[in-house]
Amino acid sequence: MNASFNSQLTAFQNWAKSVSPDFGAQVDRVVSDGYISQLGALTAEPITNRSPAEVTADKLGSLIDSVGNTYLKSVEAYYMAKGKVADLKLASKGNYATQAITTAQGAIATPPTNLLLIGGLGLAAVLLLARR
Repeated sequence: MNASFNSQLTAFQNWAKSVSPDFGAQVDRVVSDGYISQLGALTAEPITNRSPAEVTADKLGSLIDSVGNTYLKSVEAYYMAKGKVADLKLASKGNYATQAITTAQGAIATPPTNLLLIGGLGLAAVLLLARR
């Protein structure tokens, strides 16, 4: 479990309740459905291999986008909510060392698209020259 994410999530929930009890209830519902319910199994999303924390942070971002006008009356409150969700998304990925390792693994696992493009163009050129 990521302690930084958990503490930021709790702070976000408390902030949402201070904005509006209804908004706080919606945030609590997203957290309980998307995060707490998945913690027992400690599963990752099967297709994208994202953790429950990452999925929950994305769902909270979608909630802000969909109900922002209803509960976040001022522009300042809306952008504060977006900033808090951005912080949650960062915390959901783990500490900086974990993020660096994940990024390096992703870079090693998939070749850059430019390399694939150059290789494909080179293969096409060889085939065209071979036809002559």
